[in-house]
Order: sequence, then structure tokens, then C-alpha cells
Amino acid sequence: MFNAIYNQGAVTGSITINSNNIGNGTGGPITFSGVVNGTAQIYLRNFGGAATAALTITSNNFQGITYGTAPTGAHTMIVNSATTLSQTITGNTFTNLNVNLDANFVFINDNVPVSATGFQNVSSNSIVTAFTKSAATTSTVTLFTSTTQPSASGAVFTHSNNNFSNITVTGATTVAGWVVTDSGTGAHTISGNTFSNWTGGTSPLTAISTNLAGASSVSSNAINTISGGGTVTAMASAGVEGLSQNNIHTLTSSGAASAVNGVSITAGSGSVFRNKIYDLRSTSATNGTVSGILLVSGATLTTTTIYNNYIGDLAHTTVNSATDLRSWYQHHSYCYSDDQCIL
Repeated sequence: MFNAIYNQGAVTGSITINSNNIGNGTGGPITFSGVVNGTAQIYLRNFGGAATAALTITSNNFQGITYGTAPTGAHTMIVNSATTLSQTITGNTFTNLNVNLDANFVFINDNVPVSATGFQNVSSNSIVTAFTKSAATTSTVTLFTSTTQPSASGAVFTHSNNNFSNITVTGATTVAGWVVTDSGTGAHTISGNTFSNWTGGTSPLTAISTNLAGASSVSSNAINTISGGGTVTAMASAGVEGLSQNNIHTLTSSGAASAVNGVSITAGSGSVFRNKIYDLRSTSATNGTVSGILLVSGATLTTTTIYNNYIGDLAHTTVNSATDLRSWYQHHSYCYSDDQCIL
């Protein structure tokens, strides 16, 4: 396994991993050549830290990784697996990476619980110039993942002002996006993030995917200019979180039987309000669907509240049925009011 930076120490105070160049414009950290097995590679890894520790991973740059052959083990840029009191992961940059990888790629992984007095701040991280995954094999690109552990009541999560734009993947590569699942009661704020200018292959592209049990909001995010041959979804929600004031536009799918969804509600009892959703298009000749807001058939929902949204300019090259094009579409209990729908 390759680790550029690896902390194993059981630190009780501060863990600070800041301002490191893991590669730069003149030289990269590693070159993969010859036969590379399925071993996972982690570039910046924090494995140690007590429940009293404050972890900071800030202003690190990742650049210049060279792939002579395509490794088959997953690559992750930043991983924290220590249950520290707090985690601050901010201002890290991923500069012009071209990843020839026959496996999954993760930018940031922070799958740990947060205590009642703790916090997680993952903000202002960004792709610089572009990110390309050139290998076309079945795999997944994940921007951020925190999905394993329930948080305590009082825990605070802030994910803001991240910019993961200019992404190109090919073939059967899925983009899972910004993924946050928390069955605990911590409060999450996911706001002000930008996900723009993505080009996909034949697999699904999702910008934000949440399933939260605590009082949480996903708001004021900009998601636009995403196209591919699979299903394209700006926001997928399965919890009680509120989705509001997000600007979602210019989503396109060309795949047969693929969907374009502004917001997809798959479970839970959340709310969707004051979002602007427009310019969603399917160019499929057969069986594609376009939905501004979709409450998925077969999902376990109680009451979903939908109000004061603007939904406009939904288009389908060939409309084959009444459900191919829909401004909002529901299969379960819902409340809605004052939505403005212009097709």
C-alpha cells in the first residue's frame, strides 16, 4: 500500500496535517508501472487519535499521479478513520488528476461517528482545473462519503462551499457524488456547494445523496451542466432533511430507459421547497424519463412536503408515454402548495 502521509499515533490533543504538496506541477508523488495488484492506495491517512483529539487536514494539494498501467485497487485521497472529537477537512485541492484506474476512486472519506460535543467541518475543498477517470471499467467515483456511523444528539456537521466541477468519466463509471448517511440525531448543514460541468459514460451520475435522521438542511447548492448516458440525478434524499433554495439546471441524459431527475425522494419524510429546477432534458429515442421532483415508486415514505418550487423547461426528444415528462410526480403521501411548473 502507498501512503504519502499516515498518522497512527493515539494523539489526545491536536492532529494537524496542513499545507502539504502530495505532488506538484513539476513532479508527482508516485508512478504506477508494470502490474499493480488490487491493493488499496490511500494518499493521506489519519488512523490514530483519541476521543479528545482535534483533527485538522487543511490546504493539502494532490497532483501529478502517473498511471502507466491501470491499478485494480481502490484509490482514496484523504481518509480519516479515527473517532476524534472533531474533524476539520478544509481547503484541500485536487489538481488536474487524470486517473487511469480499474477500481473505485474516493476524494474524501470520513466515516466516523461524532459525539454530542463534537463537530465535522468539510468545507472549501475543490477540484482545480479538472478531474478525469479515463479507465472505462465498472467502478465508482465518490466525492465525499460519511455513511457508516450514527452521530450523537448535539453533534454538528457543516459541509459548505466545496467545488467539485469539471469531472469527466467514461464507460461504466458511476459518480456517486457527495454521500452522507446518518441514522443518529446530529444536525447536518450541506450548503453553498457547487457541482458543475460533469460528463459521464453509460452509468448513473448523482451530485448529492443524503439519508439523515436529525434536523438537517441541504440548501443553496448549485448543481448544473451534467450530462451522460445513464440516469442523471441532482439530489437524492431518503431521510427527514429539508431540501431548499438549491439551483438545479442543465441536466441531460442520452441513455435508453435512463432518467433525468432534479430531486429524487426515495424514502423518509423530508421537505422540498424554494428550489429552482429547470432545463432538464432526455435525448433518448426510447423510454427515457424527465422529472423535476420525483417521489419514487415503491419507496417507504410517510409525508413529504413540497412547496414553493419553480420547475420549468423540461424536455424530451421523444415522449412515449404520459410519465416520460413530468414536472413533479408522486406515488405516496405528499403535501404541496404554490409550486410553479412550466414545461
